[in-house]
Amino acid sequence: MQSADIGDRTMLIKTSYSKSGMLTAFVVAAAVSITFLRFVSLNENVSFDHRAYVSFFQVVQAQPLLEIIEYGFVFPYVYIYGVAPFEIGFVIISKMWTSVFTSPEIAYASLAATSLGLRVYIMRKLRAPIVWILLLNIYALTLFEANALRLGIAATIILCGLYNLVEGRNRRLGFALLAVSTLFHLQAALFVGPFVVSWLMRDLLSNSKAWLFMSILGMSAAAVVFTQLLPNVGNEKIAEYVLRGTSGSAGLTVTSLLALCFLISTFVARGRGRPQNRSGQIWAAITTASVPSFILFTTLTTVAVVGDRAWQLAFLICATFFITDWVPNQQKRISFVFLIALSLVSTVNITIRYPLSNFFSPMLPGISSR
Repeated sequence: MQSADIGDRTMLIKTSYSKSGMLTAFVVAAAVSITFLRFVSLNENVSFDHRAYVSFFQVVQAQPLLEIIEYGFVFPYVYIYGVAPFEIGFVIISKMWTSVFTSPEIAYASLAATSLGLRVYIMRKLRAPIVWILLLNIYALTLFEANALRLGIAATIILCGLYNLVEGRNRRLGFALLAVSTLFHLQAALFVGPFVVSWLMRDLLSNSKAWLFMSILGMSAAAVVFTQLLPNVGNEKIAEYVLRGTSGSAGLTVTSLLALCFLISTFVARGRGRPQNRSGQIWAAITTASVPSFILFTTLTTVAVVGDRAWQLAFLICATFFITDWVPNQQKRISFVFLIALSLVSTVNITIRYPLSNFFSPMLPGISSR
């Protein structure tokens, strides 16, 4: 009788996993298909940045990869005549994609859809609810795949790396993916660098409030120094960002205040829970590593695009891994309220108040309506 009960429970678990796997496959397939078909149907009307990427794909497609690297590679950028310099990792994957898809528009659509689909897959593997995945990816797709495609790919690679660390699957692969992400967008280093430092100090951060406070203080000071030095760096890409000037989201805003409340509430919840499990240690490293990005977001107003994107990346990572068991659910209820508010305000800002793409039009305002 007892063996029969065990068999029934085993069968129930297998059935549950099977249904979950089928749902994940359906959600990922739907996300990839909708994204690809929508980008293709919009053609050149996705966003302003989309047009620049399509032009880049056209140039890369017409030249041999070895020739491109030989004459234009200055780590980590590749300088190609007639287009802005892009990171070596993105140049290589762009060449691969344009070798398979002869149309630059279709190459863009398939690359964006692949990035989004893999991100949705990671979120499902972390057992994120469908509604939460939808909200986060409306935000992420608008900012990244529809505009900053390089950063979107880098963000997805970072999530894959962190997933390997959380699940304990392959630590070396996890850190390798974190390193590779910087070759797709150098700004990924603004999160990856502090995360690696925080991970090396994970035991101290999890067990000592004093070390946690000193780490946050040290990273905040480093971020402030960075904001002062960045505008004076003699780099073509930085000069381009400086010329773009400020943005409405930089500085002290509703978004930054909600972000501050969210981060503080997570530190308080962590202090109460004193997490010792792997999820808790990684969450401690993620939130600590997000502090410099938040500082840049609020202080780097002269090069707003750097500060904006630093926080946008950190926010996506925090929102994705918030659902892990870093502390019991009842201890993170206040943090969750702030996270929901921050997610809604951020998403409304970029899709309704100041639309950054036409992906969701006419259901939502598009860039043509500005």
